[in-house]
Amino acid sequence: MEYARVLPHRTPGVVTRWSPSVTHVLAALYVYTLIWLVLWAVIASVAMGWNPVLITSGSMEPLVRRGDIVIAESFDGSDLGPGQVITFTGIDNSLVTHRIASVSADGTFVTKGDANPSVDSTPRTPADIVGTPRLLVSTVGIPLLWIHEGDYVKFAVWLAVTVAAVLYVFRPHRFPDDEERWMEDDSSDTVVPALGRAAVIIGVVLAWTAGVSPSTSAYSSTTDNTGSSFVASEWEALVSLAGGGVHACGVTEEGAAWCWGRNDKGQLGDNSTTDHDVPVQVVGAGGAGWLTDVVEIGAGLKHSCALKSDSTVWCWGLNDKGQLGDNSTTQSLVPVQVVGAGGVGVLSGVIDVVGGEGHSCAALSDGTAWCWGLNDKGQLGDNSTTQSLVPVQVAGAGGVGVLSGVASVGAGLKHSCAAKSDGTAWCWGLNDKGQLGDNSTTQSLVPVQVVGAGGVGVLGGVSDVVAGAGHSCSAKSDGTAWCWGLNDKGQLGDNSTTQSLVPVQVVGAGGVGVLGGTVQSVSGLKHNCAALSDGTVWCWGRNDKGQLGDNTTTDSSVPVQVVGPGGVGVLDAVVVAGGGDNHTCAARQNHSVWCWGLNDFGQLGDNSTDDSSVPVMAVGT
Repeated sequence: MEYARVLPHRTPGVVTRWSPSVTHVLAALYVYTLIWLVLWAVIASVAMGWNPVLITSGSMEPLVRRGDIVIAESFDGSDLGPGQVITFTGIDNSLVTHRIASVSADGTFVTKGDANPSVDSTPRTPADIVGTPRLLVSTVGIPLLWIHEGDYVKFAVWLAVTVAAVLYVFRPHRFPDDEERWMEDDSSDTVVPALGRAAVIIGVVLAWTAGVSPSTSAYSSTTDNTGSSFVASEWEALVSLAGGGVHACGVTEEGAAWCWGRNDKGQLGDNSTTDHDVPVQVVGAGGAGWLTDVVEIGAGLKHSCALKSDSTVWCWGLNDKGQLGDNSTTQSLVPVQVVGAGGVGVLSGVIDVVGGEGHSCAALSDGTAWCWGLNDKGQLGDNSTTQSLVPVQVAGAGGVGVLSGVASVGAGLKHSCAAKSDGTAWCWGLNDKGQLGDNSTTQSLVPVQVVGAGGVGVLGGVSDVVAGAGHSCSAKSDGTAWCWGLNDKGQLGDNSTTQSLVPVQVVGAGGVGVLGGTVQSVSGLKHNCAALSDGTVWCWGRNDKGQLGDNTTTDSSVPVQVVGPGGVGVLDAVVVAGGGDNHTCAARQNHSVWCWGLNDFGQLGDNSTDDSSVPVMAVGT
């Protein structure tokens, strides 16, 4: 019995022999290959209870590629942890081995570093590969990766092609007894063509021979390798972001700290001075293990500091002015603990930490503020210009007593600020551009109160305060944003380039109305950004390196909205942001991290040194 159909351009009733087209063959191969790969993922993750992890970094290519899915068997994690290596075995039996950075209780893991025998300090051979098996299902996660990265156009095209291919492969075919029956709409005669059934076998063969088959991976024993490549599944959710001079750092919800960018002074904390254009994990004290239990991070010009859950502070990087607070001027490539007042004990009870050019500051749970490092302009606030290698307490107004009720702190180039629990703002240090906001240009060695709009009264309702090179900004509890100081690039956001010694309100888009809904302020040298309650980010000021993220390099004295990846749409679902000298970063709800602006030392984290005026995703996110 013959297959038959009526060709649409022929006279009705004319029956011809049906033969499959090349398009039909390709569609069938595509559909059944896709089914084969999905079944592997489903069987392993659902039937066997394993955990699928989407690979979003491509630095293990070609064996492990972006869009691959690693499926890990659940276990308690006690026999697998940081320092061990994970080795992926491809279909050609070649190995790619990377060091484990962290392991979750459910058996999923994050890897970092190159543990291949040619460069690993403790090379591993295939004989060392023992342990829990896993699966690697190649390419099937690419549509998920597109969704993860916000490439909805690519996903839509893929979905349309896939649906079309499925419909084409499984479209109805009839077995007519005669011409009249062929013309009838009798769905009971619908069957899958013989070619489709044959394609199941062909698809299986294609899945293996094309290198898209599932393969296995296992782990071996401990390695001391301190490689720098970040190869992982997606980021854990970030709870803190900070931008330094030409580097950036972030903290995950699991308490790990990661940094990227320039590292000439060890500001990335990975026990090296090698620049990294992808994130590297901050090591532990003495270079052993990893820095853990981190809840917040701050970044200065060439140093970084981390606040741990036990309320202690650890810093690393340049220390020529004592900015690490460890009672020395010795540069450190690994975290050192900030000591207590007078160099006795350790600084504890910390709730907030920030870094400036050559100094650092912290707010404590008792409402006091402490700073350490360079003090040539009074930026430590202790009523002196004496540099300090250990924390000194910020004095009170007029140098009487101590500043109390401090809820958060901010550090600029050579000045510092604090937001108090009563909603007021106080600043100290250099004031040549009016960056202290007290309606003067007089430098102050002790805190002075930021005045109100027009110099009348005081600024109230302050929820945070940040500082740049010669200006400062604050978000208020009503969602408005206010800035004061230098304004040559429009960094005050008031639709002018006029310097102001008192706070001026940041206007709305296009200079219309005012910016509202601000929940976090971030500051660079001469630009600022605000994360809004609707998940969007708006920036203003200098933009020569694209640090405003609006797909231009044009300075703006009014807020402009940060565009989406590739310049399409807008960046949304942002939960936390951080600003560097001439770059900005933001973390989204889907755990991805996006940065834009200057990238000469890899501070955007996208595995390049190309500046970008639109957000690019940090590798591994």
